[in-house]
Amino acid sequence: MHDRAVVAVAGPATPVVPGVKLSASSSSVGVCDDLKLDASKSTGSGGRSMVYAWSVAAVSSHDMENVTAVTDQAGSGAVDITLPSATMPQGSEFEVTLEVTNFLGETSSSKVTIAKLGVAAPTMKVQGDNPLTTATHSSILTLAVTAELPTLTCVDFSLASATTLATSPMESSRGRRKTRACLCYPLGDLPHPPSTPSVPLEP
Repeated sequence: MHDRAVVAVAGPATPVVPGVKLSASSSSVGVCDDLKLDASKSTGSGGRSMVYAWSVAAVSSHDMENVTAVTDQAGSGAVDITLPSATMPQGSEFEVTLEVTNFLGETSSSKVTIAKLGVAAPTMKVQGDNPLTTATHSSILTLAVTAELPTLTCVDFSLASATTLATSPMESSRGRRKTRACLCYPLGDLPHPPSTPSVPLEP
């Protein structure tokens, strides 16, 4: 004859909480560009699968129905999603929120604000997971920047002329040196001249 007992296993006194790291391919999405959202660098899984819940909220007055349809179709295991360009209304601004739950039932969230432009725009990023850098006034600060030309498949024009990457130093109000970088197009090649796409980079 065997005795049986029920043992209740208590959770940890200090449970691991997910650390959500949500990154977007760009916070200002060009007229023809898709938006890629990635949370693969999130922590707190304990080596197990986590549950990912994506949601969208409009900041502007645009209809986000098509964007919401994409996030709703993403499964609970979708650590990254792509929003096709056609689903995002031009000129709209919206927030994408990701809520992550681990096997202990602990939940954390993060969100990014996205602007969908009505013109083509380059994508520029400072290399590294954390581009925040501290330097003394006399030191030399070197930044590695990646730049990508915009997708132009949905507009009826082409960039036939050379496109250049230009950088120039700036002086901030506090005397700190900063660098402004831009992809510069000849004005005649832009769909809405005289706008020249530029993205300030301020480490």
